[in-house]
Amino acid sequence: DERQQLREYCRLGDIAATTDLFHTFPKQLALRRDMGRQYGLDLRSKSDAQIAEAVMRKILPFKVEKPPIAFGQRFMYRPPEWLAFQHLTVLDLLARSPFTIADSGSPTMTEELAATRIQIGAGSYQMGSGGLHSTESEVLYDSDDTHVIVIADVASYYPSLILRTGIYPKQIGPEFATIYRGWYDRRLAAKAAGDKRVADSLKTLLNGTFGKLGSPWSIFYAPSEMIQVTLTGQLALLMLIERLELAGVQVISANTDGIVLHVRRDMRETANAIIHEWERVSGMVMEMEDWKWLASRDVNSYMAEAADGSIKRKGEYADPLPGASGWPNPNRQVSIDAAAAYLRDGTPVRDT
Repeated sequence: DERQQLREYCRLGDIAATTDLFHTFPKQLALRRDMGRQYGLDLRSKSDAQIAEAVMRKILPFKVEKPPIAFGQRFMYRPPEWLAFQHLTVLDLLARSPFTIADSGSPTMTEELAATRIQIGAGSYQMGSGGLHSTESEVLYDSDDTHVIVIADVASYYPSLILRTGIYPKQIGPEFATIYRGWYDRRLAAKAAGDKRVADSLKTLLNGTFGKLGSPWSIFYAPSEMIQVTLTGQLALLMLIERLELAGVQVISANTDGIVLHVRRDMRETANAIIHEWERVSGMVMEMEDWKWLASRDVNSYMAEAADGSIKRKGEYADPLPGASGWPNPNRQVSIDAAAAYLRDGTPVRDT
C-alpha cells in the first residue's frame, strides 16, 4: 500500500534531483572518472582535496598515518632569505608573533598581528591565516587617456609557494615534494601542449593538496607548513606593493594571490620592470590583464570590465553558478545586471 507513494516520492524528489546534478556537473564527473581509471581508484564521490589525498596515498610506497594534533603548541614563522623590505617593519612584528594550534587543530595568529593594518602609500592591508586583503570600500576606477587599470595575478600561487618554500608534511617526508613537483611539472607540460584534460586533473591534485595542509583529519596535516606557505605569499605581495608604491605606481587592491594597479600610462614600463624583477627574486610568475573600469564594494565583492568587453563579477555580484552559495535561487540578480549595464554601457537602471 506504500508502493505508489514511494514511486511518487522518487519521481518528484530523489531521482529527478540526482538526474539534474548529473547533467549539471559533466566536467567534474568526467575528470573524476578519468583520474579514477588512471590511478585505479573510485573518485566519483570525492571533493578535489579528497582526490589529492587518495591519489597521494596510492602513489606513496609506504602507509601514512595522520599525525596527532599538538593542541596549544606554538611555533614561529620563518621568512625566506629572498624576502626583504625597504621600509616596512612587518618582519619585526612577525618575530614577536607566535602562532598557536587551537582546539580545532587550526593555527591561530596573535591578536596584535590580526589587528594590524599595514599602510603602504594610500593603501591599507591586513594579514590573515588565509591571505592578504586590502581594506578599500566603495571605490570606482576608470582607465582613461592618462591611466590604465591592470590586474596582476600570480599563476598557481599556492602550488608555486609550496615548491618555493620547500615544505612537506613531516609524516610523509621529502617524498611529498618529489611527487608534488612531478604533478606541477606535468601540468605545465600539459598546458603547453594544449592537453586540457590532463592539465585540469593535475590542477585538482595541486590545489587539493594545499587545502588539506590545515585539516587535522588529513595525511597532509601540517599547520606550521601551511602558515609558512600562506604567510610567505602575503609577505611577497607586500614586498611587491612596497616596491611599486615607492616608484610612484599606485596599487588600489590586493587579495590573496594578486594585486590591482591604477598605473599612469607613462609609468607602465616602470611597473612592468618592477614586477619582472619581483618574479626573478620570488620565483613566481605574474599573469597581467588590462581592465576598462573597476567598481568595488570591498576587496571581495566587485565588478570590472575586461578589454574584450566581458564583465568580471565577484562575491556578492557573481552569477550564481551551480554548486555555489545561493544557487539555484538568484539573489538580486536583476539589480546586479542593471549596475553592470549602467557601468559598461551607460544604460539607465530603469531601462533594465
